[in-house]
Amino acid sequence: MGLRICQVTEQFHPDYGGGQEQVLGVRKHLADKGHELTVLTGTSKSSRHGRFSFDNFTLERVRSTEIPLRYSGDSRVIYVGIGLNNRVRDVLNRGFDAIHIHEPLYTTLPLTVLGVVKNENVIGTFHTNCKNPFPFSGTIGPVLGKSGFMKRLGKNIGTRIAVSQPAARLARTFFGGNYNIIPNGIDTDYLSPKVPRIASLGDKINILFIGRLVRKKGAREVLDAFSKISGSVKNVRLIVIGDGPELGSIEAKINASGLKNILLTRNVSQEMKSRYYSTSDIVCLPSHNNESSGIALMEAMAAGKPLVTTDIEGYRDTFEPGSGFIVKPQDSSAIADKLLTLVQDGKLRKRMGRAGRKAAERRFSWRVVAKKILKSY
Repeated sequence: MGLRICQVTEQFHPDYGGGQEQVLGVRKHLADKGHELTVLTGTSKSSRHGRFSFDNFTLERVRSTEIPLRYSGDSRVIYVGIGLNNRVRDVLNRGFDAIHIHEPLYTTLPLTVLGVVKNENVIGTFHTNCKNPFPFSGTIGPVLGKSGFMKRLGKNIGTRIAVSQPAARLARTFFGGNYNIIPNGIDTDYLSPKVPRIASLGDKINILFIGRLVRKKGAREVLDAFSKISGSVKNVRLIVIGDGPELGSIEAKINASGLKNILLTRNVSQEMKSRYYSTSDIVCLPSHNNESSGIALMEAMAAGKPLVTTDIEGYRDTFEPGSGFIVKPQDSSAIADKLLTLVQDGKLRKRMGRAGRKAAERRFSWRVVAKKILKSY
């Protein structure tokens, strides 16, 4: 007989959030094993509260108020509301064999769930690696850590999962305890070398940057590196996909460069994202710091594309030797050097792409990751 599983995530489609991508990714594998999935989340400006049925899962949106914040160099939202505890408890009272909370560290809805659970089987997955997981310039985190408040809440988590060692270390600071390392999962069927390319972009060698347009993701370094190699090679295009606080400054930098072979597009659909990966010949992801595991690295490897990325915590463990190049962060000259090497050597691109694809299937495929998650239930 299958399990009744409740997965808790602060944000869910149509809103952005890493936890919701993991919930969506695992749902089919849970259903295939005969398990029943409910997703518990809040409401936002683009959604309404209530219960909604979809293929493979039920969505429970509890009435709440969305509050936008900016911290850790990015924009986030938290959900609050009078009576939120009671509404969460009403959902949980329906009875679940497992309550799986995504990111119980800094998001309010997961923390609310931790505060109301009693004797339930609770699993927590920690996704974050940053200096300060809380808003308000680092003032709340130290206070909560020293007060023991988070450790008391953490006692309600029976099984602790972290997507990487850096994420486990940060979680341990506040919650203590031991952590099973289970990486994020990706759909290696949806992200595959077999996905059709975008025909209109097939006339050049395409370098792809994809990610949030925030300072730490390194879009500026990609632009600088592309400027450095543009004088040496003419048949190259840079594709930048993303949105965020730095969108305006990135657009201004592109316009000021005078370079013509740059395509900037904001958030794209999941289907188009896979096609952009397939259309790319090289993926460049030069984050500066504070990455937990690097889902985009996994996606690029699954698509069979060689990487130019940075030697930082989080990426270091995800990166597969032989699948690309890894350089010092914030070094646009080193990035340019490795991009030029790959642009000029098609056989090397293919060899590194194949190595990445094999690693993605072996390490990050949902067929592998979902089995590990189910064991924790």
